[in-house]
Amino acid sequence: MKEVFGNAEAFEKTYDWVKAAELYAQALRAVGEKDSLGKGEIQEKIGYCLYQGAFQAETQEEFKSHMLEAVDAYEKGTEAYEKVEFAKGLYCKAMALYAKSLILVDASRKKAVLDECGEVLKTAMKAFEESGIT
Repeated sequence: MKEVFGNAEAFEKTYDWVKAAELYAQALRAVGEKDSLGKGEIQEKIGYCLYQGAFQAETQEEFKSHMLEAVDAYEKGTEAYEKVEFAKGLYCKAMALYAKSLILVDASRKKAVLDECGEVLKTAMKAFEESGIT
């Protein structure tokens, strides 16, 4: 798994975000079923890489596809972290909402999602502060 992580990080350094996400997804399969922290961390990395990769898309459809995959990864990260890292779970939830807002067309729906994102992020920052995680 260390080799896969090393390769994924190398792809991140060259801004090949989608390839890095694919390698992190491979690493995820090696994580134990009960390792919620490990799963959360990898899902968060996958979400981040797909989010970044979306901005390198050549078409609107590709952008939307990568962003939806990022939303899914962040939501899975939220679920995994809920069991062990409350603040990180909230952060992933906020990122999922933010990524989702970027593909919404309806302005009122986008505003509602961004408002929810802001509230979740405030709660996450407070939880980070209270837990001493920076």
